[in-house]
Amino acid sequence: MRHNLKHGFVILCAGCLGGISACTGSDTYDEWLVKDGTPRAIIVTAPEPPRLTKLAAEDLRDYIQKVSGAELPIRQAPDPEFPVTNYVGRSSYTDQKQITDDGLDYGAYRMVSGPDWLALIGQDADFEPNELCAVRQNEMQRAQEVWEELSGGMWVNPMTRAFRRYHGRTGIWNNDLGGSYNAVCGFLRDLGVRWYMPGALGEVVPLQTSIRLPRLDRTVRPDYPLRHWHGTYFLSAVPDLLWERRLGMFSEAEVLGPHAKHTHGLTLVHGHPAMRAAHPDYYAWINGERDTQTHGTGHACFSAPGLEQEAVRFARAMFDQMDVAAVSLWPQDGLRPCRCEQCEQLPTSDMVWGFVERVAREVYKTHPDRLITCGAYASYRAPPESIDRFSPNVAVFITNVGRPFLEDPERWDEFMELVEGWRVKLAPHRLLRVENNLYVGGSRPAAFPLIHTRAFAKELRALKGVSRGDWNEVPRIRIDMADVYFAKPGLNHLNLYVNAAFLWDADQDLDLLLDEYYRLFYGPAAELMQQAFEFAEGAYPRALMNKRYLFGEIGFEERIRFLELLQAAREVAGATVYGQRIDVILSELQPLESVRHEATMTAARGEVPVFTGLRTIVGHGWEQAMATFMLDGKLEEPFWRRHFYGAGMRDAISGGRPELTTSFYIRYYNDHMYFGVICREQPGREPVVTTVRNGDPAILDGDYIEILLETDIHSYYRLVVNPAGALLDMDMAEETGARERWSSNAEVAAHVNDDFWSVEIRIPVVGEAEGATDPLHFVVGTAPSHGWPWHFNIGRRRLLDAGSEFQAFSPTGEESLLDPLKFGRYQPRL
Repeated sequence: MRHNLKHGFVILCAGCLGGISACTGSDTYDEWLVKDGTPRAIIVTAPEPPRLTKLAAEDLRDYIQKVSGAELPIRQAPDPEFPVTNYVGRSSYTDQKQITDDGLDYGAYRMVSGPDWLALIGQDADFEPNELCAVRQNEMQRAQEVWEELSGGMWVNPMTRAFRRYHGRTGIWNNDLGGSYNAVCGFLRDLGVRWYMPGALGEVVPLQTSIRLPRLDRTVRPDYPLRHWHGTYFLSAVPDLLWERRLGMFSEAEVLGPHAKHTHGLTLVHGHPAMRAAHPDYYAWINGERDTQTHGTGHACFSAPGLEQEAVRFARAMFDQMDVAAVSLWPQDGLRPCRCEQCEQLPTSDMVWGFVERVAREVYKTHPDRLITCGAYASYRAPPESIDRFSPNVAVFITNVGRPFLEDPERWDEFMELVEGWRVKLAPHRLLRVENNLYVGGSRPAAFPLIHTRAFAKELRALKGVSRGDWNEVPRIRIDMADVYFAKPGLNHLNLYVNAAFLWDADQDLDLLLDEYYRLFYGPAAELMQQAFEFAEGAYPRALMNKRYLFGEIGFEERIRFLELLQAAREVAGATVYGQRIDVILSELQPLESVRHEATMTAARGEVPVFTGLRTIVGHGWEQAMATFMLDGKLEEPFWRRHFYGAGMRDAISGGRPELTTSFYIRYYNDHMYFGVICREQPGREPVVTTVRNGDPAILDGDYIEILLETDIHSYYRLVVNPAGALLDMDMAEETGARERWSSNAEVAAHVNDDFWSVEIRIPVVGEAEGATDPLHFVVGTAPSHGWPWHFNIGRRRLLDAGSEFQAFSPTGEESLLDPLKFGRYQPRL
């Protein structure tokens, strides 16, 4: 057994899986916690322990029973019937032994023992919501009114969403302190228990009928105070919540504060409706007006003296009324820089960080022990040239550098240059990290995992003593409108496990940790699983160096090789728990045969055009834009104009540029696919309309637009629309004569102007199960994504005096577009 005495992590050698009881001699006393399956110890807590202390005692009892079969009673006082007493958390008995939690900040803990006792202790405290907290959703307005009265400002109260930090099924607040829980988990790790993945299947529990009382005097401190995975805490499934706790996460409240608004916090200052109405001069000057509406908060004018004064008063109120450790002045997401005379003279980074610095220096006069935070993000990621040294209370979140790719030397050098550029401008220990969404998520099978254990280890080693820790957003998914789970736990758990381990101990040996993981978690399939995961982990740096990387794209060769290794490992594992774990991973991936078929079709298609529009309309003002959609055929509303993710058509035969162009736009939102098409025409020329009735084949004798759709499930559908808004739809997978029985149930509107005509089409999309019950209606498919693209073509027929002109997104070399091998790819951006 290798003990890291500083941090408490234990790596078990192959011959020592039994943990403490197998390492006898000077490591243990003569007494036993369990002897031959009989309990010889009792667990003692204070009479009314904090919530996490109580949970710690229960976990110690439950896991010792799993290991040995013996159940240790939980009491509030020692019992002479039991020779050994396990003290969990602070009590009068630990006070008598002068075992305290002094100095055990940020989840640190102590494990210490004597000849007949063991103490597992850390700082424990129940979060007690005050009148500023809304502990239920119906209290949000009350909490806001109390905040306005106490603070004297028109600012948003972040604790109106306090109820989202309470987990009703366990009774635990996200803000509860649980150092003693960390101590119990550290002790159980010493016994050989591992929590590699949420739930019982993710546990490794060694079996031993006897457990000796160990000789311990170890204080364990995390290398990084901030250890946080952002998510929907109050809806978390219990196994997922406990997994995070057992890995030593949840230090956000102690490091930053009990509220959740640690990113984009400036919106709390200027987002209140009353503030927007009273002080339009606080808001960015964009397109000739003050932007008080975007995202429902507006964008800030960083040269407005009034907004600066509001931010100072807001920060002081947060420190005084809520006793938070840090206040975020991070601007609104999707920042639209102000174009007023003062702001426009500055680079965006200098504009944003100049504001943060001015506020921080003023706040420092009254609250020198508190922090003002902001993110080095997007257009203001680079350190500002106008500031040589920040106020000592400024802390910076370096954000979204693409952690999975830091094994690439060029990306690593860029990252470290960014870190150093910020470090020299800040007081010591004023850097933090935020990384969002670089895992595989969603409900559908993934194309490829995003394993990056070595990038985690490399970064956390390099930033030890420089960064205060991680605030990471990880993908989660809600099942049946009930619990929220970690998305794709089979593919993501190893990243998260290594992340948590290195936040505690950045100097540990990654190879030893991984060797133990493969050996304990996959048994006889360990070698093949290690080959599979190491192959996957190396794929992204290889793709970068080979210049094949585009939004994380991995080729079919890599995908097939990875799946082949997993299949081989599954055969070796057999009908065991190891095989069940591999089954979880396989269930989260596109099946091997499906990938092979897709590879064959892609090779047959060759080079085809790719449309990379937005997959869904969310965030960055899309909620408001969506509400503007009107099915009138005009394409004038912000729904289409918010972002111009569109493309044009070329001559279907020659591939050249048509004299009269046709442009189109695609949106995918809420299980509907939207097409908007604008067809340029000679001024005064009316398009040729041969029918006004839906389902009439005569539509093909005039001017029309046609859409050909191959989803991930079905190949393929044809929809034809003319300038009168008539629709003919067909399922081209059916035999000729039966194709027209199918209906897409699409909604269509057309508009004719002097020099163009246009159409809007809204096509409902249903899943495979629903499609099987109603095969004559709806497009059947799963929402297109980067890893699971759809294929399509869209074309225009323009009737001329002599013949016809055909245009297409993906030219076919002939007048007909009905060749699936010539379809382009609809591959939305991440």
